[in-house]
Amino acid sequence: METKPDGQWFLPLRHPKEMSPPDNLTGETGVNRAPASGLRMSAKCDWQAAEEYLESITHHCNGWQDSSRRAIERLFLWSWIEARKPVSSLLYTDFQEYAQFLRAPQPRDFWCGAGSTFKLADERWRPFWNYSSGKRPATDSSALIGLFNYWVVNGYIIGNPIGDCLRVTKRILRRERGLPQGSSDTPLLDSDTWRAMALALEELRDGREANHCFYERTQFVLKLIYFLAPKANELILSTMNSFRREGNRWWWHVGQNLRPGQPPLKMPVPEDLLAALERYRRFRGLEPLPSSDDYASLITNARSAPLSRHTLNTDVQSIRFRAADRFGSSLTYKANHLRTATIASMRSIAFQFINSSGTLVRYIERDWAAVGPGRTYRPFIGTEDECHDKAQKQKWPDLNATP
Repeated sequence: METKPDGQWFLPLRHPKEMSPPDNLTGETGVNRAPASGLRMSAKCDWQAAEEYLESITHHCNGWQDSSRRAIERLFLWSWIEARKPVSSLLYTDFQEYAQFLRAPQPRDFWCGAGSTFKLADERWRPFWNYSSGKRPATDSSALIGLFNYWVVNGYIIGNPIGDCLRVTKRILRRERGLPQGSSDTPLLDSDTWRAMALALEELRDGREANHCFYERTQFVLKLIYFLAPKANELILSTMNSFRREGNRWWWHVGQNLRPGQPPLKMPVPEDLLAALERYRRFRGLEPLPSSDDYASLITNARSAPLSRHTLNTDVQSIRFRAADRFGSSLTYKANHLRTATIASMRSIAFQFINSSGTLVRYIERDWAAVGPGRTYRPFIGTEDECHDKAQKQKWPDLNATP
């Protein structure tokens, strides 16, 4: 990195990769740096070491990679601008201050923007966004702990300085959001919240063509997430022939083209999902069940074009917010879970339903469908027939059941 004079060198605020901090902030002589004799990385400064870590997690899903990169970028900017230290010199007490900073970055106009859609070259870009709506950022502890552990293992620093300070802040944030203490930060979508989403969707069946298209598409998407826990790109890019009949059983296949560096995925299709597939295909004017040469997009918009990621997220978000409004003041935490959920977190909860049916995945990671290099992938315990039979235990929530 080029050396610039100290003072206001960081203006205008930019992505750390595009900034040139003074030599005393690059980390080449950080106080936590380990002896060079044990270094197993090619990085000479902190940002290069961070990029090596990010490169090491490319086998994870895109969402996890992006959130990790943003968490690391925020830490670097805070360390350089607020703490005025290289990241490899941060101590436990510094991370205690950073934990407080994450709760309400100040000055707000400098650190926080109105949205995440601004390009890095736009002067309105900020590392934090949506503070105007009262949202708070995640504490980013998993990504940062992963970064520092990677540095320790590869001989870049002598120890991980984070400790438990960010985890303490997570408990504080849970209390401020009205969540029960001890609950997970991942929005918990139990059977009541899934039923609320199903009921919210049923309210849109008013016969109007636009709403009818939205209803048919979204009920199919929700059932795909509930029964199969697919990634967003698997929903968008899959074709109808990803559903295949083998003997008298139906399976959903995700090809290796959608899972670079990973083995193909095969999931049993429960009866309720097969019925949803037939319904959606009839709505689109297709045969009830797909053939092996049916390359039509799995999900389409009103113009029969492949669905975009933005439309997919917007559809699911609108139902989540409608469902959240169904919960009274005594169940505020469930409404909060729904409003803050994402397709990724819905996948992780859907996996718990899949697992409880007996369709057990042998190796479970943060993103359960992403298995790292060198890991043996065994999707199911038992034979395929046993697996398929157990999957039939999964049922779509009963809309007439009492919560």
